[in-house]
Amino acid sequence: MHLGRGQELTFALDDSVGGAHDAPTPGELFCAALAASVDSAVRLVAARMSVGIERLAVIVTGDVDSRGVLGDTQVPVGFQSIRLEVQLRLAAGTTAATGKRLLAIAERHCEVLQTLMSGVRIRVIHSGDPPSQSSVADGR
Repeated sequence: MHLGRGQELTFALDDSVGGAHDAPTPGELFCAALAASVDSAVRLVAARMSVGIERLAVIVTGDVDSRGVLGDTQVPVGFQSIRLEVQLRLAAGTTAATGKRLLAIAERHCEVLQTLMSGVRIRVIHSGDPPSQSSVADGR
């Protein structure tokens, strides 16, 4: 997959759907995008607040039942749940209240997190053969 600016991204299918799982799967990339967005937001807010970070780890895991992808109509396609854990140790002398405020602001300003939490309307456009079609998916 071409990302632009000359960057290529390799991905693979999960072994649960018949893939080799020899590279990150789309679901893993989805989780990584959320983790990267949260990490960036926390670092940006900390810098704006002049708060030092000693350690930051963002862990995102999701529950997916691949039977939905494989066509089982009794199982929803996609993530059934996502867990986001932020492990943060701030510089010595930083109060707990400051840490809580920093995280609350970062969550409010995290682009990917807010998109997922609010749902977003997506317009899917098909081009080429067969003739163009479009649909709208509403996550709200």
